[in-house]
Amino acid sequence: MAFRTSYSLLTTLVLLAGCVGNEPRFSTTPEIEFVSIEPKVIKEYATTFYVKLRYKDGDGNLGYEDEFSTLRDSADLIMFDNRPGVAALPEYDGRWTYNLPNLTPSGKNPSIQGEITVEFPALMARLDPLNTEEKLTFTIWIYDRDGNRSNSVVTDEVTVVP
Repeated sequence: MAFRTSYSLLTTLVLLAGCVGNEPRFSTTPEIEFVSIEPKVIKEYATTFYVKLRYKDGDGNLGYEDEFSTLRDSADLIMFDNRPGVAALPEYDGRWTYNLPNLTPSGKNPSIQGEITVEFPALMARLDPLNTEEKLTFTIWIYDRDGNRSNSVVTDEVTVVP
């Protein structure tokens, strides 16, 4: 009788563990954390810069699954230039966008977490060419494939120089 009870308890625990393993470990709304932005001084139109983020997503649906993801209409990562007056500029709305690579796992548990470094091209410029330098930060958020928007994070300050 003790053997049968132990076997039943073991079977129940194995089944429960299997069910728990397929459930998201995090919220299904993505979460991000700012890690770094490099370099700290950006020469306008000459310096490529990099933003590193940590991410978590309970259902693992970050990035797009197919090879044609760059043809889609919307971006997964939005980065907004926080300098005063950006929104009023006709030629620059302050938005930088990026299409995340497919980060969806192929295993049983859909929950994902990790770090990603995003490269931005050397297109940053000073808003006022009379300034010898301009300091700025960016606000960043991401979307998953279901359209869930993550929290927003603000980068460290960087300086744009001529």
